[in-house]
Amino acid sequence: MPAAGVWLPFEEARTIVVSQAFKNSKDFNTWKGRPANVPSNPRISYEKDWGGWPYFLGTGPFSEDSRPKVRVAFLPFEEARALAQQLMVQFGITCAAEWNAWVKTADKPAALPADPYNAYKDKGWRGWPDWFNKTPARASGHEVVRSFTEARAFARTLNLKESRDWYEWGRTAGRPTDIPFSPDTRYRDEGWMGWADFLGNQTRLTHNGIVAFLRSLGECVETLTELDLYLILMHNGMLTRDSRLLGTKLLRGLLHARTVEDVREAEKALLTGLRADDVADRTQEIVHAVTPWELAPSDERRLRSLDTFEALKTVDRAIEHGVTDDRDGNIAIEFMLTARLDMLWQEAMNSGESTVLERLSQLPDGKYAQLIRQRFEQEYKSVLSLRIPDGYRIINAKDEPVALNIMQRLTAHRLLHRKRLGNWSGVGAGKTNAATFSAAIIDARLTLILAANSTLTGWKKTIRRAFDAKSLYIHEGHPLKFRFRRGRRNFLVVNYEAFQREWTDDLITLLCQRSVLDFVVFDEVQYVRQRHAAESRMSERRRQVNQMIRSAAAQNPNLRILAMSATPVVNNLTEAVKLLELVRPDDDFSQVPVGATIPNAVGVHFLLKRHGIRFVPRYDLQLEQHLEEIDGCELFEELNHLRPRDVLQMEQTLLKAKLRHLGNWVRRGTLVYTHFVTQIDQQLTETIEGMGLRVQQFTGKERVAVEEFVKDFRAGTADVLIGSSPVGTGVDGLQFVLDRIVFVSLPWSHAEYEQIIGRLWRQGSAFGKTEIIIPQVTLTDGLGNRWSWDEQRLRCLEYKETLADAALDGVIPRGGLPSPEEMQRRALHALHKWGEQSGRRGPQES
Repeated sequence: MPAAGVWLPFEEARTIVVSQAFKNSKDFNTWKGRPANVPSNPRISYEKDWGGWPYFLGTGPFSEDSRPKVRVAFLPFEEARALAQQLMVQFGITCAAEWNAWVKTADKPAALPADPYNAYKDKGWRGWPDWFNKTPARASGHEVVRSFTEARAFARTLNLKESRDWYEWGRTAGRPTDIPFSPDTRYRDEGWMGWADFLGNQTRLTHNGIVAFLRSLGECVETLTELDLYLILMHNGMLTRDSRLLGTKLLRGLLHARTVEDVREAEKALLTGLRADDVADRTQEIVHAVTPWELAPSDERRLRSLDTFEALKTVDRAIEHGVTDDRDGNIAIEFMLTARLDMLWQEAMNSGESTVLERLSQLPDGKYAQLIRQRFEQEYKSVLSLRIPDGYRIINAKDEPVALNIMQRLTAHRLLHRKRLGNWSGVGAGKTNAATFSAAIIDARLTLILAANSTLTGWKKTIRRAFDAKSLYIHEGHPLKFRFRRGRRNFLVVNYEAFQREWTDDLITLLCQRSVLDFVVFDEVQYVRQRHAAESRMSERRRQVNQMIRSAAAQNPNLRILAMSATPVVNNLTEAVKLLELVRPDDDFSQVPVGATIPNAVGVHFLLKRHGIRFVPRYDLQLEQHLEEIDGCELFEELNHLRPRDVLQMEQTLLKAKLRHLGNWVRRGTLVYTHFVTQIDQQLTETIEGMGLRVQQFTGKERVAVEEFVKDFRAGTADVLIGSSPVGTGVDGLQFVLDRIVFVSLPWSHAEYEQIIGRLWRQGSAFGKTEIIIPQVTLTDGLGNRWSWDEQRLRCLEYKETLADAALDGVIPRGGLPSPEEMQRRALHALHKWGEQSGRRGPQES
């Protein structure tokens, strides 16, 4: 995207946009062909010339009122308070309710905040009575009382059950002078929502309870992530449904609320949505409020991005405002702390440790903010103190020394102290070197590395570069011929298939009884992934690997295990749980729910966080993505007759349109990716070879060794590689010869997508940029109706709306978690509707 200042002049950009005949801003925001010099947010980029969306799109007149409001800095606290008190006298404002109504009028100066509590917190704020220049009379004197939020936070620390307990406590000499004896009277107009809310004993979900929650949420919503909101809603019991609320969609969109206004809209929905008798009884219990499926935002939603250091303050703010509590057993708090600690490590990996430590030193006080800081700094100092062992170094493929990154140090540190670890970092993060450094740090005498056959050579090269040759022994030949070399670092690098052979039992005996295993590394651990919970369906490979771990651990209690995969979840949550059982055989994961639901995915997400590391590197290389639209109207009849839930046939049908244009995208140096292979790979090969290019394949059916392809490419006997799912895992070397990917058929999850582009777009690439081309077969008519299966697939990737993305990155999908088959069924339903709207007739839906 161009830097600020290189956009087209406003009128030129407007002329281009008007020619598109967009109806509204949503059409503009989804414009696939937007030129690079036309900004995606013209309202901000053309602030001085802006006259409203209708004017910019050519559908209405210029409007002066549509220009973005100029932000005015607030007055210093003392000046603001003096001005506020003067205006209160002028306009007759005597309480918080009147103030909140007045600040919405044009009489409020821009330099005076509507919410002085947050504007001047830690900058002089001493409570609402002080702001109003009041000293309310109380039995103990005329002192100023704390604000309602502060008093409520204090009250909840007392663990009192009801008002009677409060008054008994209030008569004691221990009550602070700034805490009112009768808070229900004192705070009646300042946020009071009942004793249950004030004391933090909201055991029933009532009308008052939901209103109190929403009002508190508005105080801190802008510093919460989507996952924070989801966890808090779960903790507050608001993610279920009551038949009385069935038609109101009470909290729809709240999960993706960004501003106070969004929360206020939800509050309005409550006040207007419940029946009159429900509203009348404000203490009536609402057993169920809303399902997770009702929390879907609009199509314009974008993933929330939150500054790491702002996020550190949110736990304290959420507790302070009563959105959640910090009593024992609050899983939401535990998860939020874990997430923020991981955010700090991610920031350290990407921005540098010095930057993180400098900003942490400026962090304001807060119980949990300081706890996170303390935990990070303590572990960071310990990580930094790791001494690189003699005879160890990292050398890249160009025989150049490379410094250890913080993820590699953190991996070694946690393995040293925790013994079991998963590394779920992205492609090109340095997981292989993290494993070799860990072997050096724990001083492993015998390390077993299980890897895919295509990566065995790469592993051995990496190990040889890392260790002094005199102290190293890498076994070559048949695994059963391995003999331990005393006084050396022994490495046995084997294919996973070694654990499904007739001699596997003998190999386990050799490793676990005749030798002592110190370290086991599972590279691309999904190769022993168990997809089903039933033990009867466990693969022979998985059974033998489990037996090997049990035997090795019995022989060596200090056995270290490292499992590595950027895609620990692909099809279902059982995969992740079974991987965790492999990594941590002494832990019981049998009760972890694995059904394909958002709550279950969130639970698995935090298990993966708790027992692993995930680092997604930021690459310096340029990544260019091009969406190529193809007219598919001629395929309507064929598509309209497809069988529901037959995803493969859908992809095979759309391939026909894509093959005709393949010559526009494929050239020498291209990886052509297809998620589906049957009756697709051969057509791709024939079409590309018809263009005069030489093709090799890396698919489930046919798999050339990467080293062989690179060699042939450089010799001029290979030009293009066709790949499917296997090319996304454990493949290194393509970045030296390929710089373009054409996605004929997209993968299903964002993690898989990252794996594939990471084969080319990674550190050490021989090219300055990587091009991504995504063909999209689209059916359009002259009425503005549009249908595209490829667009739907891409949108699912962009918004991370799959089970795998929810479990790996904690991203809450917009709606449910439909399977590929269900997505195809919905797509066909949309196609039928498109046909009806376009005047085409097709078969009746079954």
